[in-house]
Amino acid sequence: MAYCSVKSEEEELKTAERALKEGLEARHLTREQLKKVQPDFSEKVLGAIHYECDSHTTPSHFMLSMKNWLKDNCVHFELNQEINKINFLKNKIISVESKNATFELDELVLVTGSWTSSLAKSLGLNIPVQGGKGIAWMFIAQRESQSRQFWWKQK
Repeated sequence: MAYCSVKSEEEELKTAERALKEGLEARHLTREQLKKVQPDFSEKVLGAIHYECDSHTTPSHFMLSMKNWLKDNCVHFELNQEINKINFLKNKIISVESKNATFELDELVLVTGSWTSSLAKSLGLNIPVQGGKGIAWMFIAQRESQSRQFWWKQK
């Protein structure tokens, strides 16, 4: 969390102190330390609190990495299959059916995005997930080579 005034620095240090008491990783960065990790910050910025436990990722990169990791660890994908029936035996899911096939399984992971809630309800589960609106942000850094794009698109 960057700050531009001594008053803001005091407030951010209090917040960081609380975060440390709660077990989070927070580190105070001087202007010089901050410039090493974020060189494009304005000269108005006096310093920052770096919450090392916070991070971000680009969803498409994360999903590609996750998919590759799962494949490398013997997970089989059945693509373009709409599941229309879930089969139980003594309150345990034993298989799912699509129009084309039945898939026996040991475990089921729901990864249906904003459709998770409706599928979960059919299983008697309440998972509050809501689809987002399509939003796109573009941030241009001062140096052309460092322009960054972040996209979040609703299906």
